[in-house]
Amino acid sequence: MGVEQVSAEDTQRYRIIDPVTVDGKLIEVDKFVERPVAGTAPSNYAIMGRYVQTPEIFDFLGVH
Repeated sequence: MGVEQVSAEDTQRYRIIDPVTVDGKLIEVDKFVERPVAGTAPSNYAIMGRYVQTPEIFDFLGVH
């Protein structure tokens, strides 16, 4: 997925990721927070792009 850093004031307007690790442009994500209350966002990385998943995601979701 594509993310972009936003200002702390703008985090409440977006779905924000809770990163586990950040390695350059590669970020491991723990969870997403939909429009967090001001001052509670786990980061300032807002989801801006489309979700692109490999077919293996369906194994985790239990969808066949």
